[in-house]
Amino acid sequence: MTRLRKSPPHFATLIVALLLLGFSNSMAQDLSNYRWKNRILSIVTPSLDDTTYQAQSAALIAVFPGLLERDIVVLTSIKSTEFEITLVGKDGGEKLTRNSMLTPEELFAIIDAMPMRLDEMRSSPSSD
Repeated sequence: MTRLRKSPPHFATLIVALLLLGFSNSMAQDLSNYRWKNRILSIVTPSLDDTTYQAQSAALIAVFPGLLERDIVVLTSIKSTEFEITLVGKDGGEKLTRNSMLTPEELFAIIDAMPMRLDEMRSSPSSD
């Protein structure tokens, strides 16, 4: 088992909130609240015990700073018979949907190629 270095309590709370935000039996979230502010990674899973969901969650937690840098909000819903992940851009448009795990490298490559993200990176000297 890998040990994580000790983080401030608010960091752990933020991770839990990030991954659990949106848990419900219906995705009745008003996504317009995120438009032009955040990119949304919507995860639909049959259960919290689903192996793909657990692997996806672990992969996202491992790159948490990259999610924050790219203004990504993760919404999770338990309501399906199979795993599905959808990326929604800041403009509200669906950029990707798949039924398998999305690696952080793939996610970041897709986002970092978007025109709005390219502008963000040019205007922020601290970006990767």
